[in-house]
Amino acid sequence: MAFSLEWLKGLIGIPSFSFDDKFSIDNFSQYFEGGARSYLFMWEPGSPAAASGLMKDNFRYLVTASKVPPTDIEEIVIEQQGLNFKIAGKKTFEPWIVSFNVDKSADLRIKFEQWSNLIVNVDSNIVSNKYFDDYKSTQVFKMLDGNGDPILKITLHDAWPKTIGEISMDYATQDFAKFDVTFSYSYHEMETMTNISNSSISGIIDSATNSVNNAVNNVTDQVSNVVDTATKEAQDSIVGMI
Repeated sequence: MAFSLEWLKGLIGIPSFSFDDKFSIDNFSQYFEGGARSYLFMWEPGSPAAASGLMKDNFRYLVTASKVPPTDIEEIVIEQQGLNFKIAGKKTFEPWIVSFNVDKSADLRIKFEQWSNLIVNVDSNIVSNKYFDDYKSTQVFKMLDGNGDPILKITLHDAWPKTIGEISMDYATQDFAKFDVTFSYSYHEMETMTNISNSSISGIIDSATNSVNNAVNNVTDQVSNVVDTATKEAQDSIVGMI
């Protein structure tokens, strides 16, 4: 009995492949469609409820660096008969760090300090009487494509500034002053902008459909009224002739 090479490969677990599956420049250029650039992103600042407008919209242009926040699922280890069985535990969300340039009037830094004082009052050194709903916020972080359009939206819920970092000053450098802010938050959601666009288009179509239906109904009512009026006038005329 003759055994083929492919049969032997399958028997010992070596995957078979065609020439096209091998790496080549032609295959790479055909299938690699480019990637998202790390410098194409945008932060949309959110303010706490107790200080609406605290984070100005133009603060987004002071961001220098950030990261898409990680997601971690803790593992639970169950020991049984000398073996460790690992099962999924709770999902945790690491703090989110954003780096900023200091603007010429240090307004952004002042706003973050005001936000911090809203949470814990520095004068009395006690926790503010503001409730959690008053000092939390919603922060939005977007990855962009080469045209500046968003491709991924990350929404951080219940976010507040946990740490407002130092500002390093140095006579030997001419760089802009910078500082980091670490946000604590409850959880984040990620969604592709394709899904958002499809939802928006669906909403527009539904709205247009309702408008058309309402217009058709109005025209139908008007035609019906005209017919009823004409019928009544014809009947009155016939009665008068009799």
